[in-house]
Amino acid sequence: MRKSDIDRRALLRRAGTLATAAAAISTLPALASTARDPLEDISAALDASIERSCAVANAIDEAEEAAREAGFQIDRAPMTVGYNACISAECVERSAAEAGFSPERTRELVGVWQDRERERQAQRKAAGLIPLDEAEITEREEWERLARLLIDTPAVAVAGIAVKLRRIAAMADDGWSEQIADLARSALRDTEQLAGSFVSA
Repeated sequence: MRKSDIDRRALLRRAGTLATAAAAISTLPALASTARDPLEDISAALDASIERSCAVANAIDEAEEAAREAGFQIDRAPMTVGYNACISAECVERSAAEAGFSPERTRELVGVWQDRERERQAQRKAAGLIPLDEAEITEREEWERLARLLIDTPAVAVAGIAVKLRRIAAMADDGWSEQIADLARSALRDTEQLAGSFVSA
């Protein structure tokens, strides 16, 4: 088992204790306020972004199926270079170097990939898929922005910590996410800071 896996598991076990800590904090008189935590609005916006992303993904699936039936060559076919099946120019270049190809041959292979990709993009444009591709990128960038905002924004009330805990649980149910460790650290930091500030007060 890799050390990174052990670290992640330890972090998630620690994050699992945050719910108990948050519940304890909520009993403090200073936290009796029902003021809405800004994290609740960020979380709602993130949920809306996820719904939009799913809608765009479904629209792309339907449009791509129709494009294939119409004869458009819209799919990215892997290009074998050395022992690797590449789906990017960067992979082609790296794999060619690993295989010991000359710089001239490497540039030639990268050129072949780029020609194929230009043709694929032309096919997607002809099939009317580019607006959907752009919408997918826009929604992914918005989701990433909101996810980072959720991580970076400190909780000002127990409700905010609960928002982060629920998001951690949702991520765990959906499988490992690269944001889950950052969010667990963020929730832990918020719990410790919030508890400390009100206990000292």
